[in-house]
Amino acid sequence: MDFLVSVDEYPFNSNLMPVPVLEQIFLYPLLGYFLHHRLSEEKAKQYLKVLWPLNLLALCAAAYLTFYKGLFVLPPAGEAPGWFHFSFVSLNCVTVFLTFRCFVKEDKVAPRLASIIHSMGDAVFGIYLFHMFFLRQPWVEAIYTSLRDVITPMPACVVYVLAILVLSYGTTWLLKRIPFVDRYL
Repeated sequence: MDFLVSVDEYPFNSNLMPVPVLEQIFLYPLLGYFLHHRLSEEKAKQYLKVLWPLNLLALCAAAYLTFYKGLFVLPPAGEAPGWFHFSFVSLNCVTVFLTFRCFVKEDKVAPRLASIIHSMGDAVFGIYLFHMFFLRQPWVEAIYTSLRDVITPMPACVVYVLAILVLSYGTTWLLKRIPFVDRYL
């Protein structure tokens, strides 16, 4: 809304914007707890009828806003603009989480895959803590940069994200083997 009103000429006071740190540290864990422990599956299915259209509309809005801003501001050479990439991420997270919660049942998944999913589910907090550490490592960034030169940026990004996930999960898995650390991760 800020961009549509001001087109970056006279933006709103940045002190009025929510701080991303607060969103990531407080909002997501509290939201996850509420969605997992307090929201019934029946209610979640009702919400999904509204959430999916809103989610798709929000994704289209982010794409349009990126296009629209591109008419006024050129992105740095060789970079794809990600100006509105995180605009509706909370809505997308809630929608995807509730979809999996309601429609992916344990009895329909192969036992081996179910054990992997449970293991990763038990490591979510550790992954959440460690992913930023690995995200900022120069050697991980170098892997992405070298992959981007060999394959197109989108597959390189997918490999980059999966590598960070595996590194974060592996670190959490190893630390959970230490007796006094396992209850914190």
